Amino acid sequence: MANENVEPSKEAFDALIQKIEGDQNLPKGIYGISLHDNLILKEKAIGDKDNSLSIDSIIKH
Repeated sequence: MANENVEPSKEAFDALIQKIEGDQNLPKGIYGISLHDNLILKEKAIGDKDNSLSIDSIIKH
């Protein structure tokens, strides 16, 4: 997120999930995505607030 004080975009998050699920070139596996606002601990990639969007179970067969 380039701008401060902006919530993570649910629309962008959902579009990214659909892109990964529909991509036939990705290897089989279990994928996870986390989308934070711009307040993250860069050393740990952990969101500083409770508004992060994440999913840990995108399964590619």
